[in-house]
Amino acid sequence: MSTINSVSYYFYKKMVAPKRHDELWKRVALAYQTVTDHEPHPQEVLIRSNMHDTTIRNGRPQKDPKGSHLTISHKNADQTTRKRHITSHGYVSSETDHKFAEATHRKEKSDSTRKFSGGPVWPLDDRTIKIIEVWYSHLDY
Repeated sequence: MSTINSVSYYFYKKMVAPKRHDELWKRVALAYQTVTDHEPHPQEVLIRSNMHDTTIRNGRPQKDPKGSHLTISHKNADQTTRKRHITSHGYVSSETDHKFAEATHRKEKSDSTRKFSGGPVWPLDDRTIKIIEVWYSHLDY
């Protein structure tokens, strides 16, 4: 059996999306690998950061012991309906090649959950912009 899955990728409007096409595709590829480590059929992916090596622990920014990563939030069809998401980190093997190394995933949360900076993780208004929609085909053997 095979399936076809459409995934919409978003950025925060205030976060500048990469101007170079190849950089955009690197982030989309890393985001997809990160999400599908947890959810085989995502529907929406919010790329929340550029590559960075910090994380929030006990309410304070700290160096992430696992290294450089992309922070994303993602939803499947059910979560989209319920306005819920999962946040994940997609770690890379090195800062220069952006090859996927591993992913970590948090518990499901409401889209209105507040970020460290105070705003909602997944705003329900015009603070995000859809960058691209990609269709994936999955073949089961």
